[in-house]
Amino acid sequence: MIETYWKKMTQYNFALCYLRLYLGRSIKTNRIINICVTITSSAAIAAWAAWQDLAFIWGLIIVLSQVVFSINQFLPYQKRIEDISGLLSKWNGLYINIESDWYKVSNGKLSEEEINDLCYDYMRKWDSVDNEYFVGDTLPKKEKLIQIAEEMKNNYFENNF
Repeated sequence: MIETYWKKMTQYNFALCYLRLYLGRSIKTNRIINICVTITSSAAIAAWAAWQDLAFIWGLIIVLSQVVFSINQFLPYQKRIEDISGLLSKWNGLYINIESDWYKVSNGKLSEEEINDLCYDYMRKWDSVDNEYFVGDTLPKKEKLIQIAEEMKNNYFENNF
C-alpha cells in the first residue's frame, strides 16, 4: 500500500503542475487576444481620422475587431482561468495534507488498512473538488504541457524526497 500511496501522491503532484502550466497558457492567450483587439481598434480609429478616403476599410477593421472582442467573451479562456484558479487553490491545500501524511505512511506508522483508507479518502476529496469545476467544459490535453509537467513533477520529487 505504501507504493500505491506514493503513486497517487505523484499523480496528484503531476495534476497540479499541469494545471499551473495550463493556467499560465490560458492567461497568456486571453491577454494576447485582448491586446490585439484593443490595438487594432484604436489604430483603426486613428487611421480613419487620418485617412478619410479609406473610411470603409478602417470601419471594416473596427467592426472586425469588435466582432473578435464579442466572440472572445464566449471563448473558454476566461472561464478556464477562473476554474483553474479555484481548482488549484483547493487542490493545493489538499495536496499539502497528502504530502504531510506521506511521513506517517512511509515510516510504517500506519497499517495497510489505514493507508488504504487514507488513499480512498483523499481520492474522494480530490474528485469532489474536481467536480466543482469545469461543468460543461473540459481541458484539452496539450502534449507539450504534459511533458513539461512530467519534468516538473520529477524534479520536485528528486529535490524533495
